[in-house]
Amino acid sequence: MPLPDSPISAAPDASKIEGPLGALGARDPAAAADLLPIIASVEVLRNCLAEAEVLNRRLAEVSARATELVAENEIKNESIALLNSSLSGANARAAELVAENEIRTQELAEANAFLRDAVEKKSKWLGFAAHDLRGGIGGIHGLVSMLLDGADGECGHGTIVEPLKLVEEESARLLELLSSLLEMARGEQGRISLDRAPTDLAALTLSAIAFHTRAASAKNQTIASELGAGCPTVVADPHRIRQVIDNLISNAIKFGPPGSQLDVSLTATGNEVVWSVADQGPGLAPEDFPKLFQSFQKLSALPTAGESSTGLGLALSGNIVELHLGRIWAENRTDGMGAMFSFALPTATAAPASHRVLILDSDPACRNLACAVLAGLGHVATACESLSEVVHSTSDGRPDAILADIRMSPRELRAALDAGNAAAPQIPLVALSSTDEVLGDAAAGWAGQLLKPLDPELLRAMLHRLLQPIETGAR
Repeated sequence: MPLPDSPISAAPDASKIEGPLGALGARDPAAAADLLPIIASVEVLRNCLAEAEVLNRRLAEVSARATELVAENEIKNESIALLNSSLSGANARAAELVAENEIRTQELAEANAFLRDAVEKKSKWLGFAAHDLRGGIGGIHGLVSMLLDGADGECGHGTIVEPLKLVEEESARLLELLSSLLEMARGEQGRISLDRAPTDLAALTLSAIAFHTRAASAKNQTIASELGAGCPTVVADPHRIRQVIDNLISNAIKFGPPGSQLDVSLTATGNEVVWSVADQGPGLAPEDFPKLFQSFQKLSALPTAGESSTGLGLALSGNIVELHLGRIWAENRTDGMGAMFSFALPTATAAPASHRVLILDSDPACRNLACAVLAGLGHVATACESLSEVVHSTSDGRPDAILADIRMSPRELRAALDAGNAAAPQIPLVALSSTDEVLGDAAAGWAGQLLKPLDPELLRAMLHRLLQPIETGAR
């Protein structure tokens, strides 16, 4: 280490120096003076050596820490290598899963196509079979009724009359079942149509009560009615609404105990007319409510006189009321004495709400026809040929519903609509199927499906179901 360049001070007075050097200074002041610079340099060197020792210790500490960091870095590098290896494996597995998902998606598409074809064939054959069977059994029922009308109750001690009555009852039950099956087949194929006309529900109800009085009397039941005076007329298909009334009164008779009373009421509330029938039966169990208005469902309670039940009447009633833009529901009576089934229809003066609807279809003819049907129903329709046009059309506000060709991906459509506004409420998406396709399920993300070309009544009912405010107790 080089010595510092600072000058060495002049030698002190030799006479004032103590120790051996002082003694030397006393004997030989000149020699002592010559030694003083050397002593000063040695002192500086000693200080430098002390500082060097401190620096060496610090360097040793730094070297030790560096060694530790190198070891830690090696461990981290090994961890990174393991993570990279795991990531490579995960990427490889992800690629396998993507490939498997593509295969499953293709299989699912093929299965859905097969299922649609099977449902279509089932509905057609069901309609053919029910139609043919109804004709034959209807003939048997008519002949038996004629025989019963002309039979002498005393002849043969009733040996002929009683079997004929059994045949009449069973053929009537089969006719009811076949008629229900035919209606279900029409519904699955989207072929239920309405012949609307101003309808007096009070007159329709009185006619139905008169028809069911015989069945009620057989169980010693009475039917009381309270039909609100001056109830407004409704625009409805009287034949279809009579089906609903018949189904609900028939059910009340079946589930009401012998000797009980049925209460039928009709009231006007706001822009609706509400029809109800209440029985004095066992009421509805909690597990019954999710099954109401679904096909082939049996309730927990059984008919009180062993009557038959197809499990289709409520489902058909729900479909008919929905087509009329109405509501149907069931509840237990507040007095705990039975159940009450009700439906509500809009009055003739109730103006339907106008909604903004987008049409997404690559076929211009389908787009134009859909727009015309929507305009005829009082809605504002916008035609779009591509997804980009849909996004552009929603830039000034979200529509109330979108009708899109079934070949569109609901996931892609929703992703495009929700971009930058994920918190916005979801828009109902309705799939439009070709005329050779049967309505499928909504598992793919559709809120509903309709056949092309659009049937105005079915479209009206679909939009009403999807866009009407949710009300407690309403179906």
